[in-house]
Amino acid sequence: MKRLIKLSILMLAFLTLGLNQAQAQKTNVIKLNPLSLIALHANMAYEKALNDKMSVQLGGFFGTVKIGASLDGNSGKTRYTGFGITPEYRYYITNKNKPAPEGFFVGPYALYRSYSLKATGTDSSGQTTEAKSTINSYGGGFSLGYQVIIGESFTMDFFAGPNYKGVSTKYKDNSTEEDFSSNFLIGRGSGIGVRFGMTMGVNF
Repeated sequence: MKRLIKLSILMLAFLTLGLNQAQAQKTNVIKLNPLSLIALHANMAYEKALNDKMSVQLGGFFGTVKIGASLDGNSGKTRYTGFGITPEYRYYITNKNKPAPEGFFVGPYALYRSYSLKATGTDSSGQTTEAKSTINSYGGGFSLGYQVIIGESFTMDFFAGPNYKGVSTKYKDNSTEEDFSSNFLIGRGSGIGVRFGMTMGVNF
């Protein structure tokens, strides 16, 4: 986690130092979701304003973490590695004093996420056991939010909205759902949900 934090701070510092302050209208934003670092994920996005009202954004994340989770009812560990992408369109409900990418916005987005899980443990006879699976989710939704530019270039972006996602799970090497902790799989099913979050970034 410390490495992710240091890398994120260095990237934001580098971008800030490279800003062209003489640019009349800054139409690009590089942003980081600081809450993702708690889950040991690096979640970043790039937004480009197309004109005073519209922008497009591409977000992505990557992370790997090992947590305690049961395997066949015995104590063990589960490591998962995941990545995802979220393309998004934004329409800014703004006036001439606040052209995109600043102000209130609405718009649709799509999402794709993929996780690889590997659970290891020890059975009653002392033998090491292992189970593997992959979880893929896809869908889309609608966001409502507000992005503010503070000072010359610092940004904060707040958003929330409903979404729908479909989930497919594959178990490998004779593994089954029972091999993984039910608590670990909570929230990974298909259905309607809510996406919300905030980012901090640099406008240039």
